[in-house]
Amino acid sequence: MNEIRYPKTMAAMQAEEASQWAIGDALIEECSGDGYCDGSTEKLKEVAADAFNLIGREYAWTTLRELKNIARRFPPGTRVPGLGWTAHNAASNPEMLTQLIASMPPGEKLTERKARALMQQMRAKADEQIDAEIEAVNTQSEQTKRGTRSSKARQVAEIKAAAIQEYLEEQKGRTPTPNLVPEHPEAVSAMLAAGTLMQSARTAMGAARKAQQVWQEHSKSLPPNAIAEFVAEARRVYSAWHDFVIAADRMADSARPTRRVLRGTRAA
Repeated sequence: MNEIRYPKTMAAMQAEEASQWAIGDALIEECSGDGYCDGSTEKLKEVAADAFNLIGREYAWTTLRELKNIARRFPPGTRVPGLGWTAHNAASNPEMLTQLIASMPPGEKLTERKARALMQQMRAKADEQIDAEIEAVNTQSEQTKRGTRSSKARQVAEIKAAAIQEYLEEQKGRTPTPNLVPEHPEAVSAMLAAGTLMQSARTAMGAARKAQQVWQEHSKSLPPNAIAEFVAEARRVYSAWHDFVIAADRMADSARPTRRVLRGTRAA
């Protein structure tokens, strides 16, 4: 008869009351390793084959792996007497098993079903806590972004204020030209308006000259009364526009020195 390769495991399986703990402990001793490229998986498959061929017991190698893993997670001394192996399996580790037992009502025994239900409740609470923490982090991140934007806005305002202050400090040493530098900012707008008026007046004068040419070309075909009315109206309009042009030119002339001073100030 061939030698038995895994005698302790076979003996644990043949015991009158085959214990998952006994089988798991034997597998730890005879099939060392955690199953990651260490040959232990092949050994578990051999144990499953020997159990069927030698003692007529049928075990899937994945079942043997689970028995071995739970026995490793709950070494002797951490296994709760009177509590089933399945409850230990549901808890997965001694620390969680202690929490589950402590959460049970007085006098009530922990079972696999109750252990899994409690585990599900704990996971749900943990998920809620994680979601709350994520929400808090997102809120804090948004507040940080807003604070950054406000900080940048303050920095821009401070830079502008510093630039204005620097400009004013530079102007302290300058001697302004009397009656040329505007006392109020709106004076600049007035100067620009004067230039626009002057340009508009010159455009209007050009249109009036064009109308005079058209009149000279077609006046002979008009009746006498229409000619008299047109001449009177044309003289009135021409006189008004002439006065407008003169006023606009005067405004522009008075603005030119100030504009030159301002341009010289900006250039300096």
